[in-house]
Amino acid sequence: MHIGPITVISHSISIDPRELDRAMMIIGDRPFKVRLDPMGYFRVTLDGKDILVEHRFEDVTLKVYRGKKAARLQHEIARDVAISDINHAIYLGRQLAKAEMALKDGREFVQD
Repeated sequence: MHIGPITVISHSISIDPRELDRAMMIIGDRPFKVRLDPMGYFRVTLDGKDILVEHRFEDVTLKVYRGKKAARLQHEIARDVAISDINHAIYLGRQLAKAEMALKDGREFVQD
């Protein structure tokens, strides 16, 4: 076999109990901080048969996105370079997927 990338898919994880102190020290060195995206924030709601996404900065709506599919909205938001923070993008992706499922299932959607 030649040397190259490897992908491992695992359904469990464990730590050697003898290495627990070392693992806790590594985790302790990485504090979690909430950073606000300087590009603004997004308010996600359902409006009739659409997902409605308001891109806002402070109290001003910069743009409104509307659609039925999370992926389509994601691409429109990315096209507009409306997000600059990876954590914000991941969070918004989760919210869009959650909104799409609620729309599909006829359930109420509440943004986290």
